Amino acid sequence: YGFALASEVDWTRLGQHWLVAEFGGEVVGAVQICPGQPFGRLEMLMVERELRSRTRVDVIKLLVYRACGMLMALGSQYATMLCEFDSLFGRVVRRRGARVLTSGDLLIKALGHPGEPA
Repeated sequence: YGFALASEVDWTRLGQHWLVAEFGGEVVGAVQICPGQPFGRLEMLMVERELRSRTRVDVIKLLVYRACGMLMALGSQYATMLCEFDSLFGRVVRRRGARVLTSGDLLIKALGHPGEPA
């Protein structure tokens, strides 16, 4: 997802299970974590479109790694993610072990077992 509505969002009033990434005191990315057992989900990944490409990749990786860590801590065995076809988000996550589960690019990534690294 893009960040088209970022200027309209009050990032100080987030519900549970949201992560935000800040850069220079500004919110540049966000993802919603939907815990579940055995499957958790990452939803609504948004990254500021105006960031340099390398910075966008770094923000995506940071948000996804932290969100997967939270899902593991909450008992999820897998994280599912829905992304647009051929999106930067999808490419980044697939390079790190996620696979396409069905059309529409619903991705799933094993989070490991208790005591094992993701």
